[in-house]
This record gives sequence, C-alpha cells and structure tokens, in this order.
Amino acid sequence: MLARPGFDVTRHAVSSLQNGEFGWVQSVTFIFSGILSILCAWGVRRYLHGSRGGTWGPLLVGTFGIGMILAGFCAPDPAFGFPAGTPDGAPEAMSMSGGLHSLGFFGAFMALIAGCFVLSRHFGRATPRWRRSCLVVGTTTPLLIVLCSWHCSVSRDIGHLLLLGRDDLIHVALERRLAAQDGSSTGFRSAAVSPASCMQPRAITTSHLLSVIRADS
Repeated sequence: MLARPGFDVTRHAVSSLQNGEFGWVQSVTFIFSGILSILCAWGVRRYLHGSRGGTWGPLLVGTFGIGMILAGFCAPDPAFGFPAGTPDGAPEAMSMSGGLHSLGFFGAFMALIAGCFVLSRHFGRATPRWRRSCLVVGTTTPLLIVLCSWHCSVSRDIGHLLLLGRDDLIHVALERRLAAQDGSSTGFRSAAVSPASCMQPRAITTSHLLSVIRADS
C-alpha cells in the first residue's frame, strides 16, 4: 500500500491496488489466497468426512477460494482518483470486469461467514475454543465490512467538505487583501463572513492573484 502513490486506505478498497502499475501483484495475491483456500477445503473435507458439518463446511471454504480467484482475475473499475489520472468519484457505469470482481468478493465473504457458523456447529462442546473462534469470525466479519464501507464514505465526504472550506477561506483572504490594496476599509471591518456569502462564486481573476503575489514578494 505504501509503495503505491495516491493510494489512501481510508478512501480506496484494497482491491483497488489491482489497477495501475504493479496491479498484477495484488491480483496474484488474491488468486494465490484462493488456491490455498481450496486446498484447505480439501483437507477439511478429509478430516470432517462423515461428521457434523463435514459436507457444507468444506464446500463453503472452497467457495470462498473460488470467489477470491474470480476477484483476482477480474480487476475492479478505477475510482476515487486511484490510480493517478482517474476521476475523483465512483464510475458512472460498472464494467463486466468490475461486476465479476464484486460478485467474486461478495460470494467469497458470504461463504466465509456461513462457513464459520457451520464449522462452529461441528466443534460444539467438544472443542469450545474453536467454536468460539468460528463464532467471533463469523460475527465480526460482516460488521467490519459495513464499518469499513461507512468509514470510507464518511472520510470522502469529510475530505470534500474540508476542501470546500479551504477554498472559501482562500477566497475570503484574497478578497480582503485586494480590498486593502484598493484602499477600501471594508475589507478589514467585515470580520465576519456569512456562510451564504461563502457559497457565492468569487470574482477573482488571474490578474488579481498575480497582483497579490507581486505585492507580497
């Protein structure tokens, strides 16, 4: 993540790393994880054969692996300014690759959550530690997904508000400086600026900005 310029974990999903230069590294990571999950399902099937959860448990673990492989082969659509040059915002339409990527991840994590509850029934009272572990993972995974999605959305909204507020402050400061240069006293008397006035477009041209810069230099 740190090696990819422009990537922000508070704004971009981890799968966004599949796009751009070196995106193949993240794709291989997903595919390799899916292959390991399928091998794990095969081992679980041999171990749990004939017992409670011996059919659905391995099947759900294998489904998780298939979903990860599908998500690895199909990259998501670039969005929210990553990689560099991408418009800041969600794509207007989802491509086939982006749709298959979302389908793979959705199916993978639904299978993972269901598999945790199925395996918790297998462990039962005989191995309470493993049962509790399965229940914790199955319960917290959907909560973490919702929390991360909400956090990314809120972070984007706060970032946009901060950028708007920063631009308004710059406009107000420039207007006051220009008013002072023109010999007007209103630029310093009006200490308070109403929110409505901040939302109005500022009539500051490039020549005005250059005059301010020259005056400060």
